[in-house]
Amino acid sequence: MIQRILASLSVILCIAVIIVGSNYWDAKRSKVLGESVYADSATEEEQGEKPDNEDKTESVIEPTLTWEELRDLVSHLPENVANLFRQSYNDKTQVKIMFVGSTSLGADNGWGKLVAKQLTDTYGEDLVAVSTVEFDGNSTDLVNSEVSKEVITGKPDLLFLEGFTLEDNLSIIPVEQSHDNLTSFIESVTKESAGTILYIQPPQPLYNAVNYPRQVAALKAFAAEQGYNYFDHWDKWPDSKDDQLLEYVEDGFPTKKGHQLWADAIIEFFVGK
Repeated sequence: MIQRILASLSVILCIAVIIVGSNYWDAKRSKVLGESVYADSATEEEQGEKPDNEDKTESVIEPTLTWEELRDLVSHLPENVANLFRQSYNDKTQVKIMFVGSTSLGADNGWGKLVAKQLTDTYGEDLVAVSTVEFDGNSTDLVNSEVSKEVITGKPDLLFLEGFTLEDNLSIIPVEQSHDNLTSFIESVTKESAGTILYIQPPQPLYNAVNYPRQVAALKAFAAEQGYNYFDHWDKWPDSKDDQLLEYVEDGFPTKKGHQLWADAIIEFFVGK
């Protein structure tokens, strides 16, 4: 009887040892597997924290100009414009130059494109970005258009604004109203981008005109009274009474020679030659 009891206890004890051992190794195995999974997760997280460009060479646009070359190029510019170029060079940012004008800009084949190419060739695309906004209308149409929003969105550092004097002449808009329109447009732009350097410039001259030159003279006087910079390119054109002007302006618009002349005047401002 006692032997049977001892045999039963032996069997029970053996089963208990097997169960305990099995649980122990299952727990040990789970722990090992858990640590392995955790280790894999940690590795993935660490890899995720590595910068995307690790072991890669970052693409950087090298400056086209040396500091000495830039210094010489801008030495003739007004001090605030020269400082704009110097600061952008140091900050590795672009000087955003925008030209806003009438259809005399000539779209893809006009003076704006010629200027953009020359400035990019001279200063490099790393330093300058040139854009043009062409508008078909007079100064009243301009004020009522979306052009001011386009200018604000472009965030120009330097803005050349045509006075739309010729379109206003053709539309019989009084000089005072023309100037009020310009003031309204300029204020709508500069209140959103106070740091923009503004230049007003006249449209092209006309052959044998009478009232139009007086209106352009009034535009120049208006700019001086309001403290606006005025870019006067008219001294580069033949006199309005000179038949030679017909080679540069035809049917009220610049010819190929006229676009080149206008472009050269602006390029001279920026490049000094």
